[in-house]
Amino acid sequence: MVTTRACAQCDQDLPVQMFHWLQASGSYHSYCRPCHAAYMAERYRRLQGEKRRA
Repeated sequence: MVTTRACAQCDQDLPVQMFHWLQASGSYHSYCRPCHAAYMAERYRRLQGEKRRA
C-alpha cells in the first residue's frame, strides 16, 4: 500500500492524506492540498480580474 506521494507542484514526498481523493478516477490528485489551494486561489483572482475588464 502506498503511504506517500510526490506533489507535482512542490516536488515533496508527502503522506497520501495530504492529497485530495478523486473518486471519479479512483486516485489521488497530483497536487498536495496546500499547493492545490494556492493554485485555486490564484485562478480565482485571475478569473475575477478578467470579468472586471470585460
